[in-house]
Amino acid sequence: MNAVNIWCILTIAFILIEIATINLVSIWFAIASAITVVFAMFDVNITVQIVIFLFTSLIGVIIYYFVLKDKMNIISTNKDTLIGQKAIVTEEINPLENTGRVNVLGQDWKATGSTPIQINEKVIIENIRGVTLHVKKMEVLGEMEEKK
Repeated sequence: MNAVNIWCILTIAFILIEIATINLVSIWFAIASAITVVFAMFDVNITVQIVIFLFTSLIGVIIYYFVLKDKMNIISTNKDTLIGQKAIVTEEINPLENTGRVNVLGQDWKATGSTPIQINEKVIIENIRGVTLHVKKMEVLGEMEEKK
């Protein structure tokens, strides 16, 4: 298998990884490997091809992190960003029936709590289990802080 085929396979693999993850990291490796294909077609030394791939990948990642990332309005789905956030109950939270929904940062989530919580009450997110938020009424948290 020659270098052109290897770089083409890598380009396709990085594109597929990007499609699967949608995090705009693998795309820079796909672009870098596509650029390297051109050099491989001219029988450039394999060491030079690897350097070109690494250099163009690094440039792409740097451009993304320092220029494009802030301009793109991407909401992180990392669960740690939700813990401690305030939310509004949109469907009554009933721990016995395992029902309830909240709206946090404009997104609808299934929610549960240790006590029943009515619609439109403010809650704070304590934890996440799978795709369910575990919440607590904000008044209850305020009372606990006052007792300290």
